[in-house]
Amino acid sequence: MLSYISSHDTVIAQGDKKYNGSFMLMLPGAIQIYYGDESNRPQIPIPAGSSASAGHQLRSFMNWDSIDNDLEAHWQKVGKFRSSHVAVGAGANAAISSSDANGVAFTRVYDKNGVKDSVAAVITSAANTDISTDVSSIFADGSVVRNAYDGTTATVANGSVTFNSGAHNTIPIEAVSAEAPTTPSTPSTEPTVPVDDDTNPTTP
Repeated sequence: MLSYISSHDTVIAQGDKKYNGSFMLMLPGAIQIYYGDESNRPQIPIPAGSSASAGHQLRSFMNWDSIDNDLEAHWQKVGKFRSSHVAVGAGANAAISSSDANGVAFTRVYDKNGVKDSVAAVITSAANTDISTDVSSIFADGSVVRNAYDGTTATVANGSVTFNSGAHNTIPIEAVSAEAPTTPSTPSTEPTVPVDDDTNPTTP
């Protein structure tokens, strides 16, 4: 299924465009980002008496000279999380609980063809608030997980983990990958045998 919030023959999505980025980029299935969704491209008014159609409003020039950098950075962060985790778009969705009743909390789990990926997220919660989320269905106690939005980490305890929702009410949660231990190389115990380059010795 392909989801989109703007297109060449609908409207340019309005409202809270950071919220638009959070929910849009967390949707299951495929998504289409229409140019300007992530940069606050304005919908150009049609001048009175103009022969232009409404479609011209939706196909105007990209707003290269007025990019909303804060909005774009938000879309990039959530988009990177989506790109890094196949579970976001292709995983099975399950609702989970969080300490903010207004927040939408969920897990996505993908397990197919030898590929396993599990993530959790909370969106639409109160801004700049510490939110505890029940992640017991995908992360065991003692697991170190990361808020992929701001890079902070926390340890799962009693099935729950707490992160701050930040200014844009978005907490994408992923496992922190453990680094593979490195095995020091073992020096060779074999003696070095000198090479005899004289393959045709002279017999006295």
